Amino acid sequence: MTFFNRFFIFFLLATFAIFIERSGFLNIGGVVPNLLLMLCIALIISHERIGMMVALFSAVLLSAFFVDPFWMIEFGILGVIVLLITLTKKRFTGNNTADIFIMVLVGELLFYGTLSLIHGSMVSLLTIAYEFAYTVAIGIPLWFVGKRYL
Repeated sequence: MTFFNRFFIFFLLATFAIFIERSGFLNIGGVVPNLLLMLCIALIISHERIGMMVALFSAVLLSAFFVDPFWMIEFGILGVIVLLITLTKKRFTGNNTADIFIMVLVGELLFYGTLSLIHGSMVSLLTIAYEFAYTVAIGIPLWFVGKRYL
């Protein structure tokens, strides 16, 4: 598959993930899984090139700018976190399932920690734990399906 075809598929998946997150379709008790983070982690685990990750996040940031500028800061923070995880992925265990757990946990903690510093409001660790569990519970099966078909 060419770079453009893969990019287009990943962009559609990212757009769908954002739509699902924003719609509240998977909302359980006010907790929504971070599907965009999980998609990026799946791409990292699948050894996707960093050029694809940069292109994907650039496209997501551009579409967020036109569709809903409110989320620009959050997408930017998520992009930096994904870049940091990508640059440190060689230091993980090598077991894909364990790496997904670790990457989602680190991603969630960094994401909410950074948002707390920027917005000046704290998110409870219990909420972060629920979102972590929910993201992993939905993300790992989707990753297994995705690696088979993409």
